[in-house]
Amino acid sequence: AVVLLEAQEVVEVGLGVRGGSTVAVAAQGVRLDAGTITAFTKAMSSAFERDAAEQRLRNLTGSTEEYNAAIAASTQLSAKFGQTQTQTTKALGDTYSRLSGLGYGLKEVTQIYDGFNTIALQSGVASEEAAGAFFQLSQALGSGTLQGDELRSILERMPQLTQALTTELNVSATQIKQLGSEG
Repeated sequence: AVVLLEAQEVVEVGLGVRGGSTVAVAAQGVRLDAGTITAFTKAMSSAFERDAAEQRLRNLTGSTEEYNAAIAASTQLSAKFGQTQTQTTKALGDTYSRLSGLGYGLKEVTQIYDGFNTIALQSGVASEEAAGAFFQLSQALGSGTLQGDELRSILERMPQLTQALTTELNVSATQIKQLGSEG
């Protein structure tokens, strides 16, 4: 479908970003097809989403130097794991916000993210499953306790994590589950 905009018509594309502002396009006799409008809307939404993720990370970091290091890490990790910069920046920001209060710094958060996603990549876990499992793990780490149900859910999504934990902690899979039930 082609949309013909008359001289004074304005088409508003509501994105609900930045305090409820909208993007407005004014045109005089310009033809825009629905695909172009959709692509424009998606591009603007993605740009605002990335900007919001970066702004959140800026607010969480203590200095410009730390923020720049976080963005550099996000860029490197997104390329390594085939994720968008926005996905990685959001995940690092979420995890950093949960763990910084427990004394974890950017270096540790980045290592946790890298290690977890390396296991996910090597095991062939779908990116959505890995993202969901990482979100649960970061929530659990942020609370200071990994409860049995949380651990079970994470290990169901990423069974290869069990092997990594048994190796790292030098315990059996059964002991991992018992440790989870004990918190």
